[in-house]
Amino acid sequence: MNNLINILPVLMLLFGACKQNANTQVNSSINVQPGIMKVDLDTCNNERVNFDKIFITHKNFDKVGDTDTLQITDNLVSVKTAEYIIGNDEAEICLSRLEVFYKNQRVFYKDSILTTGMFYYEKDKGLLTIPVILNQNSDNLSTETALYVCDLNNGKIKPIENLLINSSFALICCDGTILLYNNGDELLTYNLRNDKKQAIYNFDNPLLSVFKLSIKGEYLDIYYFKDFANDIANDIPMNKAKIKIPKEICRY
Repeated sequence: MNNLINILPVLMLLFGACKQNANTQVNSSINVQPGIMKVDLDTCNNERVNFDKIFITHKNFDKVGDTDTLQITDNLVSVKTAEYIIGNDEAEICLSRLEVFYKNQRVFYKDSILTTGMFYYEKDKGLLTIPVILNQNSDNLSTETALYVCDLNNGKIKPIENLLINSSFALICCDGTILLYNNGDELLTYNLRNDKKQAIYNFDNPLLSVFKLSIKGEYLDIYYFKDFANDIANDIPMNKAKIKIPKEICRY
């Protein structure tokens, strides 16, 4: 049984239900097959979601040495500690170190981070996704994220991505073999067995920020902001849309 832990300060698409078309112009740095599906989420039957009801956030730090501890599940704890403050009189940010402990043993460490995204714990397989937010643009609030997977069975850390844009979450599916996550307005799969990536959907919105993914049956729920900076400034709630998962996803 999957356990979802929220940690960020982030319709039925029956081929024709939402506007979509084939798009073969994809990022050449990603190992993809032609025919990535373009989906306009604005044409889907969206719901509005209250941000505060979904996310439990790390505390914002005021001074060096402040610590915030989050209990992910039994024997699994995340600790964020303020290390130093950089900036000037107009703007300051506090950079922290992140430590994850499993059965009182440290299994992950990274310093000089801004904050974290949302951990996803796949209990049956002993896998934990760790999205680490490294930077945030002060103008449009876009984020840069590094993504890791920790195998708690042996303590091994697998780096997945060094730089993701507006990405705060990665979902494990297909019996622990496939990761689902976004990079900007693209939805990607990553095969943990052979390290192959594939883009499966493009949402045609460069300002899209995805904060959570959830699988229910044959459908993927996507929790997102169309334009995070504008939506937050104007108290526009988060969107939730549902798209159908390709049947062949577990073979990617």
